[in-house]
Amino acid sequence: MFIRKKSKKATDKKSYVQHQLIESVRTASGPRQQIVLNLGHLNLPAEKWKELANCIERCLTNQKSLFPQDPEIEAKARHYASQIRQERLARAQGAGNTVSAEKEDAHYETVDMNSLVTNDAKTIGAEHVAMSQMDEYGFDSILQGLHFSEEHITYARMLIAGRMVHPGSERETARWLRETSGAEELLGSRVKLYDTALHRTAVLLWENHEAIEQELSRRERELFSLKETVIFYDLTNTYFEGSKRGSKVARYGKSKERRNDCPLITLSLTIDEDGFPKQSKVWEGNVSEPKTLEHILSGLKKQRGLFPKERTIVMDAGIATQENIALIKKSGYSYVAVSRKRAYDESFWPEGEAEKITLSDGKTTLGMKLVRTGEEAFLLCQSEAKEVDIRFGKNELYRTKEAAIGTYVLRTNRLDLCGEEISKLHRSLVTLEKSFEDMKGDLGLRPNFHQGDIPTIAHVHVTVLAYHMLAGILKKLSAAGIHYTWDTVRNILATHMRITTTMNTEDGHVIDVRTCTTPTEKQHLIYSKLHIKHTPLDRKYMKSSVKTRRCSAEN
Repeated sequence: MFIRKKSKKATDKKSYVQHQLIESVRTASGPRQQIVLNLGHLNLPAEKWKELANCIERCLTNQKSLFPQDPEIEAKARHYASQIRQERLARAQGAGNTVSAEKEDAHYETVDMNSLVTNDAKTIGAEHVAMSQMDEYGFDSILQGLHFSEEHITYARMLIAGRMVHPGSERETARWLRETSGAEELLGSRVKLYDTALHRTAVLLWENHEAIEQELSRRERELFSLKETVIFYDLTNTYFEGSKRGSKVARYGKSKERRNDCPLITLSLTIDEDGFPKQSKVWEGNVSEPKTLEHILSGLKKQRGLFPKERTIVMDAGIATQENIALIKKSGYSYVAVSRKRAYDESFWPEGEAEKITLSDGKTTLGMKLVRTGEEAFLLCQSEAKEVDIRFGKNELYRTKEAAIGTYVLRTNRLDLCGEEISKLHRSLVTLEKSFEDMKGDLGLRPNFHQGDIPTIAHVHVTVLAYHMLAGILKKLSAAGIHYTWDTVRNILATHMRITTTMNTEDGHVIDVRTCTTPTEKQHLIYSKLHIKHTPLDRKYMKSSVKTRRCSAEN
């Protein structure tokens, strides 16, 4: 083998240099030179090219060097040898050298045990779970219906899998896909991985996000038989470390994360009682929360069958203005909300002791007094969980504030509900809070590294799509009695790998076997409860002579 330098001119008449790994082969027409691998632009002095070519050949033939190698050259050689090996195994699959674990026949070879090495280890566990959930939703067909190209569909799946398994910027996602993850192999596609392509695909997903979310919601409802009798609505925001000068969406406002020194963007989200998202929108960081509801109701009406009437919207006091309550009634929906009115006359509530219930933790109690008027019911709640050990002072005003800690009033037009049912609906808002927590913590909603508004919003919507997948995964695990968080699931699956084992045979050949590691007991359990394959990919093998074969791969 040897390395050859080649110059070519592009359409802009600029000259570009690339390097090629070449081997000489004998053919019926005489000796010929064949390209083994396009190396791209090789940043290495010409006097070291031969040393690199020899080192690549030794890696491919599993031979050890008699002399110490330059670490830089050895690292490059292993990188290029890995690309060549992957191409060989891909061609071996096309030649029928793929064996299903369930159909393996005995296959014996005499090998040198001292030559056995493992390489090209890639993670596949969490990626397999994420991809399987996309398949269950028919995510590809949704994008095909929106005229996405096959390449864009592949990038979209990679983006969402990356956001679920290794949250980060598009640049970090591209690096993770190239170097760490087996997602590309799971997809069976060898697209060029670079951050710009992921950026463009994220924007394309955002441009079609309403149609995608609507179709995902419909399929979730059918797959999981969702009742959708209750819809939770709330907003959260996230901050940027940079100034975001010139942005039309990043604004200074009241931060949910107590970062009022940073520009913010706001995300509104509706979910059902099972935690499945229905509709999302990104707003300016200083948006008035009450003003967002009209847009959300308007959007929900456009989605036929997704949000029919006789459903109950549950929301906090920030959104429950009198105007919004009237708007909800006009739209034909019911509501449960925290009252914005801070003080009620004592005579408004019935006399006597408050009814007390024990909350789900088995320790905390909630005192309640219920009043029904002609059109609404009001529930006075005294929560131990919200009480804090604060003493304001002896001033009468402060003592009044102190007494009010842990006290709030719920209002609803659901006159058919008892006090405990009204309180339970409101307390279920923690489902939405948990959704925001998952998106910020496990699904890369933050940090958001983009400067432009459109890429910033697109980044947020990729996280929302990832949460659609996560909701289905956690729903199935929960139904099976497994109440892991997604972070726990990821950590358990992190050791399920796809590896290549290389060994030399007695008859002078090299065998490369690409296979999955055996799932651990917990990995096996997770796959079983999700009803997906325990071995995501079949075994591939390639037996070749010491002489390297021609293949093509881009750096």
